[in-house]
Formats: sequence, C-alpha cells, structure tokens
Amino acid sequence: MKLEDIKIGQFLKDKFGNRYKVVEVNEDDDFAPVELKCVKFANSVYFGSTCFSHSNNHITEIGSRVWVLKDYSRLISSNGFVGEFLKRNFCPDINVDELRRIELSFDGIKRDFVFGSPEDIAKIKVTLKDLCIDDNTNYPTKYNVRLDDIIVDKSGTEYIVIARNNAGIEVKYKREFIGYNGKVFDINSKIYIPFPNSIYPDDTFTTKEFVFKNK
Repeated sequence: MKLEDIKIGQFLKDKFGNRYKVVEVNEDDDFAPVELKCVKFANSVYFGSTCFSHSNNHITEIGSRVWVLKDYSRLISSNGFVGEFLKRNFCPDINVDELRRIELSFDGIKRDFVFGSPEDIAKIKVTLKDLCIDDNTNYPTKYNVRLDDIIVDKSGTEYIVIARNNAGIEVKYKREFIGYNGKVFDINSKIYIPFPNSIYPDDTFTTKEFVFKNK
C-alpha cells in the first residue's frame, strides 16, 4: 500500500492471514511510518523491528504491535555490495548479529536503513508495500489486491496478479491451445482487467467478475 492511502482506524491484512488495525501514522516519516496492532492472528511474522527500541520484533499474538518499514529499499545486507562497502570503509567492527538502524547521508540528504546479516534481512517478510485494506470485499479493488494474489472466475480458472495500478490489474493464466494439426499445448496468457468504475457502462468487463481464492 501507499502511505497516502492509510488512515488511523483502518483494518489491513498481510499475505500470511494476519489482520491489523492502524493505530498510528507518521506522514513525515519515510522509513517506518505506520504502527499496527494485530487484531486477528494466523501466523508469526518477522518485521525486523529490533532496531526500534519502542517496537516488538514479531507478530506472535493478538495485541502485538509493530512499526512497519515503508518498503524493502531500506534493507542493507552485510554481505551485499553496499554492506561490504560500509563495513570496509566506515564500520569494520560493526556487529551484524542483530539488525541495526543506521543513517546514511549523501549530498546533504539523510536516509535511515536497516543493516544486518543476510539471514536476518531475509526474515523480514512484510513491509507497507505488502499490506492491503481488509474491507471484506471479495473481488479485487485497488485497495485490497496485491501482486501474486490468486483470483478465480466462475468456471474455476485461476489467474495470478502480475501487475497493478490505480485503474486495474494484469493477470496471467494457463489455457489450452489446440494447434492446426490437433496438437494440444498448455500456454500462459495475459489479460488486463480494469477495476469497477461508475464511468463504465454496466456491461463492462471488470474485476467484479472474479473472486479471491481462499479468502
């Protein structure tokens, strides 16, 4: 989700089945701007928040609270190109056994990052980008659909969301193709499906013709 779409009191969900209430939004923070409280627990999730003294590290139960990173661009692995450069030139003795919040400056612009071992960085599975609004709507909208979501049509055909914007989604699906000589092929096809909009005629093909799988 985008930060501008998030409001205090909204309910969000992650790809692991957990449901959260937005309890704090700091629009001036482009690092970890949103605090969540778990209201429905399904699976433990690692947010990498050990670098915040006021935040938990995991969602482990109802009532757990975490601050959420804006996206994965703020993660620096100690064995990556940038991580190796930092260790070699600025902090050769830094302990990477735990995640650390570090500040880097370039041309007067300061940015915060999470720095840690590749193992700890890889554990971070949820950022703001991975959350969507849990509005009990069973068809895809611009607020509740994510990349890699699976949707199905009335016949049971499954479609994987591979791209999205504010107007619709692009999906891929497998279909059977019969060649001129009768040979059968399984091929991947792509289609673009717009979200419902009041400006469209009633018979317009939109995401309302689909439902989420296993929602």
